[in-house]
Amino acid sequence: MVGAGCGNGCGKTHLAVAIAKRCLEDGLTVLFAVVPDLLDHLRAAFAPTVEETFDEEFARMREVDVLILDDLGSEQSTGWATEKLFQLLNYRYNARLATVFTTNKINLEGIDPRLRSRLSDRRLVRTVNLVDAQDFRERE
Repeated sequence: MVGAGCGNGCGKTHLAVAIAKRCLEDGLTVLFAVVPDLLDHLRAAFAPTVEETFDEEFARMREVDVLILDDLGSEQSTGWATEKLFQLLNYRYNARLATVFTTNKINLEGIDPRLRSRLSDRRLVRTVNLVDAQDFRERE
């Protein structure tokens, strides 16, 4: 997990992109997505005219070498969104697949308890807190 608890503009996404670039250099497959956009993409996969089915899209997200989810906790908290995020992250957690998250949520407050439990597993999760970082957009 990257940048848990810091506000906007403190470098969470920048750090996540750096991780993605390094993984790509190492020959790994990487999927980088902003969480609300990822969920919109999954919803759109139910349309009858899509080339790739929901199951194909979801399998790709589940099985990519490195999944980077930017801005976890900014998504609309619907039952469907919570269920899909749980299914995705639970699969990756059980398979021990590399997953990177960024979030503004201090102590993961507001994140579904099942997800929060998995994201707090100290055996598997390394957290980088950027709590005192300032918004680079507000600097002089």
